[in-house]
Amino acid sequence: MRAGFEPVAVASASGLSAESARRRFGFETAHARAEEILSRDDLDLIAIATRHDSHAELVARALDAGLAVYVEKPLALDWDQLALVRDAQLRSGASLLVGFNRRYAPMATELRRLPRPRLMAYRVNAGRLGRDHWLNDLAQGGGRVKGEGCHFIDFICDQEGSDPLSVIAHGFPSEPELPLAATDNFSVQITFADGGVGTVHYAADAPSGPGKERFETSAPGAYAVIDDFRSGGVWKGGRKRRLGGRRQDKGFSSHFELIRDVARGEAEPPAPESFYLSTLATLAAARSLETGRPEMVTERPRAGER
Repeated sequence: MRAGFEPVAVASASGLSAESARRRFGFETAHARAEEILSRDDLDLIAIATRHDSHAELVARALDAGLAVYVEKPLALDWDQLALVRDAQLRSGASLLVGFNRRYAPMATELRRLPRPRLMAYRVNAGRLGRDHWLNDLAQGGGRVKGEGCHFIDFICDQEGSDPLSVIAHGFPSEPELPLAATDNFSVQITFADGGVGTVHYAADAPSGPGKERFETSAPGAYAVIDDFRSGGVWKGGRKRRLGGRRQDKGFSSHFELIRDVARGEAEPPAPESFYLSTLATLAAARSLETGRPEMVTERPRAGER
């Protein structure tokens, strides 16, 4: 038993890697096919940590089996995949949780109490990946906007708590050989229904000295900042309240406690709509990078586009 979880069964495309995981993490059984796990009747939760292109299909199959699902980000790489997940969740009513851990960080919880609408800016110094890294494979990894930018887009959407309406994105690849859709230096601006605006500045080429992540937000009568989820502060009027403790906390513990409690039936899961909306905003951002124009946050792109 680890933090309330009992590892029962693990599957991978390779039976050998599943067996390796079984030995390393203490699973009872190892399997070479997902079906062998989805057909079991002794599981409370399925965790999906495969490569990005398989997330949506596996999530939909697990939900249709009536199982609570935790899936690493991203939830989907295109509109059809997202519709597949949404339809399965509506059919089954099973719980769906996505690996957007930063929204559960204690400092994020503090900032969520601030007034709205907001002006928000999230700066990320992510660093380069190798040209042949699987994340740069658009079919398998989706590129860095969909594969990693989704984390920070979700954070901004969660902080604003209003429907994202439109997105515009611009950027450039760190290497000329990368396709435009795999751009790894980009700026994404999101407008919300309540008038709020959020921007993600994501850089592969920036130096690491300033730190990896910084979030700033201005709200009516307030300003707040989070630095690498280690320190932060909230200003209201002439007073400042410090945030953070001795250690970095990106929300992993709080997130996994929620997942555990949902699986036990001791807590309500987050509304899946919040995951759908931030994913739609991410898809719109990726589309905007390609078209060079603002894109509406809709369930489908314009006719004839994908």
